[in-house]
Amino acid sequence: MPFFPWNAITGQIYCDRDTATTYVYHDGRWRPVNPIDNGNLNTDMNTRTKFGVPTGGQTGGIIQPKTKHRFRVRFFGFGGLSDDDSLFLTQNIARCERPTFRFGETNESSPIVVTLRDDLLNHVGRAVTKQMRTEVSDDSARFDVWIETLDGSFDWEPVERWRLTGCRLVEVGCDEFDYSTADPMQYRLTIAATDVFPEFPTTVWGMAE
Repeated sequence: MPFFPWNAITGQIYCDRDTATTYVYHDGRWRPVNPIDNGNLNTDMNTRTKFGVPTGGQTGGIIQPKTKHRFRVRFFGFGGLSDDDSLFLTQNIARCERPTFRFGETNESSPIVVTLRDDLLNHVGRAVTKQMRTEVSDDSARFDVWIETLDGSFDWEPVERWRLTGCRLVEVGCDEFDYSTADPMQYRLTIAATDVFPEFPTTVWGMAE
């Protein structure tokens, strides 16, 4: 049974994705709470007094947040690589921004920054260099990026996806050398997208979209 630990002030909670049931550890044992109803976790009276935020005379149960370290970034058409060969880019991601939108006379998304570790086999360095050369020689060269939020289970399906299409490199930063640290070398890619499409699954934890 997959479960997802989440630290709370007075206990712990885990969720069974198969039954969309949440369990709270209280008084020495795991206590199930009622299934998800209308987007809220309905709990028994004992749990309601300890967790949640009162709204209109009722206290909603706990809703687990997305966490920053559970994510995946995939590249398509980057550096002349096939979708399968670009796996090493996904494996070397250190951090990634989500899109920021600006509204005014022109509504557009701001460039994002994706940071990759520079591996000893030079897989990342070769791909980044090839993409830079491709864009210099062909101004129309573009690639796609998918930024996906995961829930920590072994299910590869994301709970959220930002699909960036028509991407190009705006800036490439190469990390500096430094004798005072053993941190990995990194590339910082500033990426601008032509279009950004936020996507959410039809159902998440038993809740309809």
